[in-house]
Amino acid sequence: MKRTKNNSFRVVQTDILTKGHPSYYLSQGRALVSPSDYANLAAWVMSARKRGQLVLQKYIQGLFPKKIELLKNNPVFNKVGAVKEVHWSAALIMANANRVVRFVGLSSDFERFFLSSDYEKCLEVLGVVEAEFGVSQWLIENKIAVLQVGKGIESQKKYVQEIKAKGTSNIPWLAYTFSRRNEETTTYFRFVSQTIDFLSELEHPALKSSLMFRALSIFPPEVESIGDILHYESNSPLIDIFTTFMFVAQVVIAGDVTELKESVLQCLVVLAPKINDPRINRLLFIAGLSSDPCQRQCAIAEAECSLESASVPLTYSDWPIIWRDEAIESLRTGREINVDGTLQKNIASDLLHIYREGSLADEDIGRKLKDCLNYRWMSFSNVFEELLWREFSSDGIADSRLALIRFVNTMYLDPELLRYLPDASRDTYHQKLIREGGDSFILRANLSLANKDFSSFKSMESDDDESIVLLQAELAFSKEAYNDVMEICSPLLQSRNVRMRRVASRLTAHALGLNTKLGPLVDFVSSSCVLDRGIVNMMPIQSCAERLDKKARKELACKLSTPIVLSLYSRNFDDTYDKELSYAYEDFLIRKGLSKPSELHSIAIDLNKDELVYYLKYICTPDIMKVSTVFNGTAELQNERLAVCYLLLKYDESNAKDYEFEIREITRAQAIRKGVRHVEQSKMSIDVAALRKWADKKLKESFLRYQALLKAGFNPAAGFKEALLDSLSAGRPMPREFFEVPTDEASSLLKDIVYSIIQECTINPMHGLDCYLSMRIRHGALSGQLRGPLESERIITQKKSDQESYASNDFWNDKLSVLPQAVRENVDINLCMFSASYDNIIEEVTNQQIQIYTKEKPDGLFNVTFTYADIRFVATFIDEESTFDVFFDQCIDLFWRSVGTCLERVHHYIDGVLKPSLNIAFNKLQENVSAVSVGHSTAELDRSIRTAQTNAQQALEQIKDWFKLPTPRVEPPFEMQELIDIGLQCVQRIHRDFNPVIKTEISSLPPLADALTTFSDIFFIIFDNIRKYSAMGDSPNISIKIIKEFGGVVKLVVENDVDFAVGSGCDAGRVESIKKIIENGSYQNSVKSEGGTGLIKLKKIIGPSRYMDFGYSEDSKFFVEFTLTLREITI
Repeated sequence: MKRTKNNSFRVVQTDILTKGHPSYYLSQGRALVSPSDYANLAAWVMSARKRGQLVLQKYIQGLFPKKIELLKNNPVFNKVGAVKEVHWSAALIMANANRVVRFVGLSSDFERFFLSSDYEKCLEVLGVVEAEFGVSQWLIENKIAVLQVGKGIESQKKYVQEIKAKGTSNIPWLAYTFSRRNEETTTYFRFVSQTIDFLSELEHPALKSSLMFRALSIFPPEVESIGDILHYESNSPLIDIFTTFMFVAQVVIAGDVTELKESVLQCLVVLAPKINDPRINRLLFIAGLSSDPCQRQCAIAEAECSLESASVPLTYSDWPIIWRDEAIESLRTGREINVDGTLQKNIASDLLHIYREGSLADEDIGRKLKDCLNYRWMSFSNVFEELLWREFSSDGIADSRLALIRFVNTMYLDPELLRYLPDASRDTYHQKLIREGGDSFILRANLSLANKDFSSFKSMESDDDESIVLLQAELAFSKEAYNDVMEICSPLLQSRNVRMRRVASRLTAHALGLNTKLGPLVDFVSSSCVLDRGIVNMMPIQSCAERLDKKARKELACKLSTPIVLSLYSRNFDDTYDKELSYAYEDFLIRKGLSKPSELHSIAIDLNKDELVYYLKYICTPDIMKVSTVFNGTAELQNERLAVCYLLLKYDESNAKDYEFEIREITRAQAIRKGVRHVEQSKMSIDVAALRKWADKKLKESFLRYQALLKAGFNPAAGFKEALLDSLSAGRPMPREFFEVPTDEASSLLKDIVYSIIQECTINPMHGLDCYLSMRIRHGALSGQLRGPLESERIITQKKSDQESYASNDFWNDKLSVLPQAVRENVDINLCMFSASYDNIIEEVTNQQIQIYTKEKPDGLFNVTFTYADIRFVATFIDEESTFDVFFDQCIDLFWRSVGTCLERVHHYIDGVLKPSLNIAFNKLQENVSAVSVGHSTAELDRSIRTAQTNAQQALEQIKDWFKLPTPRVEPPFEMQELIDIGLQCVQRIHRDFNPVIKTEISSLPPLADALTTFSDIFFIIFDNIRKYSAMGDSPNISIKIIKEFGGVVKLVVENDVDFAVGSGCDAGRVESIKKIIENGSYQNSVKSEGGTGLIKLKKIIGPSRYMDFGYSEDSKFFVEFTLTLREITI
């Protein structure tokens, strides 16, 4: 008999009732039954009994799991496609309509209490939800959020630990992810990036889509992915099925996913009479299938506020649009927002800061986006999120999909959304707005935008003039009259209201991008961002960078705006176009007939000053300038950067302190490099600065998480130090638990951080040990060192071009020309065989031994490892107050300790394996040459072989010296006179005319270790004070005495001539007041600043326990004297 739809339904019922595996046959049956029968099937599933027992009891328990262990414990149903998944979810919801109605009410109560910051009530509601509906992902996610905000990290971690211990499937990972997402130290963009990277490793795309949705609320619009998400909810609790279905419905209707739209609407029409969720009605309203958006006029209450108050009165509302309007009004009037500790007031205050600072408030926007993600199941969060993402958009008009999702989640009439509604519902909404809200500028403006007709707009005296102009510009944009947009917006670009300027600039840039060639857009984006750093997020920088291909850069090479836009992309997005930025930097100079940026002073009058300053400040840096062939090496690049800084001192006087500081730092770096050149360098190295930058970007957040866990009482170092001391004093082994794998979250996190740093130090291809092994040893150096002695004696040759055999040794063929041809050929063959054997030894060492140990390189001698005891040892140095730099330095020390062990292995290998192997090769060559030349003299060749062997042994000893820990690992030692000269040079780099006459008397002192930074700062302060206050012109007389005292103490006395004439700057009263500040210790409470007195800075460097005195002497001199304890290097 042919199977019909009804027959299929009956077959599925029979299979479920009779075949003994009801959940399995329900899974199979979903594919057989038509979606039109899903409602009947779902209703039957919820009630079907056999011998008085529910047939699908286990499945129903999964819909309402009473224990964490039962959450998602049932198998996921078979895949049936997106359309059927939509209908199945709706059928289950319909079959449990009364329960869903109850849940909708409870979730509404939960959101209301949350917005009023009543977190105890929130927990009570969640308790009711758990009692009536069981455990769910919705419950876990919201409870973690409430515990974090209401009771702190300890409470949410305790709850999460219970879930991780008892949960099944992906629940433990999700709980951990929710927990981490709520931690204060977690940053939104880094969290999203890391989670995406992690999930990208999954091989199952459907599971990846599901976890992306669960962890990040990322919802791809592809129909198959939507089906995958619903499919993975098929074994979820009813609450999760309902909330996910509603999420899907919003994405489909707002995003106009045509393949699913009809199915979703069919389901919503059926659900609307039974489920009192107003979002269903709003979705149907958007589609023109309902006349009621279930929204009302927002009534707000204001607290009393005096007219003299400097802050905005408190506006009580649960609608984020009101919070936004409050922030915008505060920005306009220059008044702050009263923060009363409630969630909504904190958000309004944050929005004010975001609107005021713009792109400079990215961290604040990130924090708020993280909040939206943590609170995503509450309607207000979806509205608030749309407002936040608008701050990251360069589109002149808001995204209609996000606007409609905001509409669905808004309980209040919102005239701003009128223009985004489809024609079928717009008029109805307009009438309701007029009926309940009355006339307003926003309503009239949005009606004009919806109709694309300004003639119908009637302005009122109360309307803001600039808002009307912006309305006209938006109308012109909607009509694609882009030239009109630019003309209309022009006066708004000069508005005193910073937000109006930015919004108008965004609309202008969008119009430029659609209407003209690239040049005007690039010019506008460049000038806008240079003038207002806070506008960056609203400018189409990414689009400009993508369009600046080789042809476009050639056409626009004469413009400063071209490299500036590429620099803006590099600084605010990623390094994708860094190569193009370097080219654009040089192309501009070439087009202007210049070779170096320091030559720009000759044409500065023809350039926009603000763009010139940006170009010099952010683009003319060594990393970018190195593309130019004009500069030969680092020294020339640094000198050019110094020249650029001098130009910046001239063109950007307001930031002179920044450039003076950079000049000092470059000068100091050059001095350090000079010292380093006098120190024997090891070939073992890593780029600590680059690795520190990497770690700061990738791991600092995790480190802050670790410190937060420490603060919460999770300390992996607990008891370790005491056990270590006890072990050392008593000679007993340490307890075994200190060597075992840590199981607590803090220890695991610390292990992961340390492992990441050690791993990066070891294998990073640009900055790690493997990179330097490759560059300094494997890539020709080792081969050259070992072959060099042999090549000097001409006993080794190179492979032929075919790489199969070695070239004949023409040198010795000529030298041995007196020998018989057969003897010469045999000698040559043995020399070729020796060359191959010798090179094979080198190749073996290079490719197998001088490698990082991996599965692919099991003979690698560099097995950089650490133990769990090492982790606990590192942990003893870290507490809640430790900086990430201090922790990073501890990890670097641990890395080098492990490398030290590897270097010992290398030395043993050289002595025990490599050296004997080479000797065997030499000895065999000698034996073979003797064997084939019996009766003939080869004395000269024999001597060359022995010489080469001896020199090769010496080369091996030199190679062993390569494998030492890098020295110096600190600043190189400097003579005291050198330190004085460096301090003076730092001043002279900034003030070139300052040329004092210095007389020094220095006790006999060895070179000083770790003194460069300290003394360059000390002498910079002293010399700069003399320059400023001596009033003796550019060449004052300065006397410096340095006396070595007992116990490693050094006394420094500096005197200089002064002019006591009126107005000279000499002020004995001020000097005495500074003395009192130092004597009473109050200087220690001041923060570091460039504006403080040099003498106080000098005391901070010297330290509170060291002697210091200063003042005017009777012989028209000013003196400073102090003592320091120095670490000396004994020569």
